[in-house]
Amino acid sequence: MSKSDQIPVQLPESLREQFRKLQRRLFIVDTVIAICGILLGTFLAFNIFFISDLAAEMSKGVRLVTFGLMASVIFIFARFWLRNWVYSKRNMRDLSNIVQKKHDRLGDRLLGIVELADPEMAPAYASEGLRRAAIKQVSEEAVKHDFKSVVALRKSMIYFVFALLAA
Repeated sequence: MSKSDQIPVQLPESLREQFRKLQRRLFIVDTVIAICGILLGTFLAFNIFFISDLAAEMSKGVRLVTFGLMASVIFIFARFWLRNWVYSKRNMRDLSNIVQKKHDRLGDRLLGIVELADPEMAPAYASEGLRRAAIKQVSEEAVKHDFKSVVALRKSMIYFVFALLAA
């Protein structure tokens, strides 16, 4: 049986829901990081402008360098967010890799069933019944875990606190 003849095997709804929750949490955390990073860079640049103008007249070169630093910080954080959520949005394989960082064995098995569910990646020799059984077994094990807990909140909190302090 060729790969084009294989019937696609869907992941169970409970597992897809867990991936959606993980993706929502990642979206919120990445958005907070991007917004706080942009605000932090902007506030710091304007504070440098303000303080240096109070101390002495700033030359155009120093102003340009400060503006360039602010623009590059904005570019870096905007690029980070756009890369993850617009240009190359994370798929289930990427989400499985994120789960794998916290839960090694479960992440490996999730990655395996995501590949089995995808007709392009599944081996041509794998029977539909075996694929369904493997997906069912791993999804039953995955229901016991909270995928949202694999998202680290520490980085977003640090950026948030620094943005508040800079404001």
